[in-house]
Amino acid sequence: STRGKAAEVAKTEAVTAKAEAEAKQAAAEASETQTAAVGDKVTEVKNAASGTTVSGRRLKRDTATTSGDVTYSFTVPASCSSFLNMVGEMTTAINLGTKPGYKKATAIGVALVNVVVATVACTSSDVGSLDVLTTKITAAQSELTTAIIKQKIKIKEAVEAINKAIATIKAVNEILVAYGQTGLADPGTTLATVTAPTL
Repeated sequence: STRGKAAEVAKTEAVTAKAEAEAKQAAAEASETQTAAVGDKVTEVKNAASGTTVSGRRLKRDTATTSGDVTYSFTVPASCSSFLNMVGEMTTAINLGTKPGYKKATAIGVALVNVVVATVACTSSDVGSLDVLTTKITAAQSELTTAIIKQKIKIKEAVEAINKAIATIKAVNEILVAYGQTGLADPGTTLATVTAPTL
């Protein structure tokens, strides 16, 4: 049956779309968590640069995060300029809006949260640059929130498409069997419906 075969194709495509959306959502959520931690670190550095005392933590030299087939490794910044540049690089990676971009941003964030405030030694002249980074981080967090919602919507739509395809295949199978023909492969059971926020 043409209708049944089309439903099988639709189901396969929806299963793939669902898996891709789930992977991208997971990457964006990991990046969102790390971005919040980096925002806190920027505030710590800014407070120290403004003259507020902040205790430092032990410096970790290298951090690595594996994402699929790519391993990102970043050295923990040891100067104010490298810290500023790396935070900028992280927000740029987020703004790509891609799974690899989110994974790279997460790895950069892992290095950034290990920064020792006293080691990067930003000064009062760096406060303006730190303020700009705070704005960029806020924008990146907003981008991530939107990206996560978009993936949840894609997952919801994929589940609906899978369930519709399963229902179609089952209906076609009933007709085929009623006419003494071999049915299509069992499409399995429908998935639990999911909800998603709206944008």
